[in-house]
Amino acid sequence: MLSLCFRLPLRNPHAAHRKGFSRSCPENAVHSNEDNVRPEALPRMESSLRERDEKRATVNKLLESATLTDEIIRAIVSASHDAPGQQNDIAWRLVARGQSSQDGLKLAIALATDAVRTDGGTNFATLDTLAVALHKSERKRDAAHIASRVISVCDLVGNDRCEEEHSRAVRYIADAIETH
Repeated sequence: MLSLCFRLPLRNPHAAHRKGFSRSCPENAVHSNEDNVRPEALPRMESSLRERDEKRATVNKLLESATLTDEIIRAIVSASHDAPGQQNDIAWRLVARGQSSQDGLKLAIALATDAVRTDGGTNFATLDTLAVALHKSERKRDAAHIASRVISVCDLVGNDRCEEEHSRAVRYIADAIETH
């Protein structure tokens, strides 16, 4: 059954854990700023949530594959295309390991590339994940190119929000210059 919660004003703006919603909202609830939600919209919302959950289940099942063939990588990217946050999370988990497999890096690059395309290249986190995946794949010039975009976006949002990503980007650019 679909739960619907309405946005309530925050009494404490530093209560980030509440994300502006009432504590009584279930975690999987649909949140709304509207005073009234048309009853006919609820089935569409429920269907949309069900579809999202089915796509996530498909992606998770594909990730369990013993080998990540090009066909499986394309299927994972396709199934998660409209969820750049999910793509970035998966890609980051793949590149953040100490030793990433070539198949894992290939999938991480595909997911991060699609996430960057979907979000328009304006999210420093997805750009950073792509730069890390490219760098770990020894594609240092490509990583430096994306790293320059990370720096630009970090400068726009304020470096205090992405210090780690900014400093990593500077290292990747320096590394590309040294190896060229």
